[in-house]
Amino acid sequence: MNWQKSDLSDVKEGDVLFSAHFGWCKVIAVASDERAYVITICGKAGRGTYTIDGKETMMDLYPTLWKQCPYNPPVPKAVERPNFEVDHPVYVRSAETDNWMRRHFCRWPRDGESPGILVFSDGKTSFTLGTSVFFKFWKDAKDD
Repeated sequence: MNWQKSDLSDVKEGDVLFSAHFGWCKVIAVASDERAYVITICGKAGRGTYTIDGKETMMDLYPTLWKQCPYNPPVPKAVERPNFEVDHPVYVRSAETDNWMRRHFCRWPRDGESPGILVFSDGKTSFTLGTSVFFKFWKDAKDD
């Protein structure tokens, strides 16, 4: 690992930074007073607070937060999302060992939410006003 210096003095809320602990993360808060300058980030694997020089506030001896990734991590595989209409029939399950359940598509997760699918609860549709529920695994019911 290249422990290069990190100057985060111009970082602002909404910027995206690379953390050795959590990968690519969004800055959710920047606090500055006469004693400290603290950057709070949130990523898929967790959240942390860092100093202006990129050190995690609780334990780091070396910078672990940068504007650019200091090495070449594997690029995550993009997930192809079909263009489902609301109420499209899908099969969902929470774990690979669970049985498939028939549900109706509500929406795809937004940026920052866990990957998966949101469907209407208990087999309901937008017409019957079911609440949306998240599932990690899904497949198109029309492919079956």
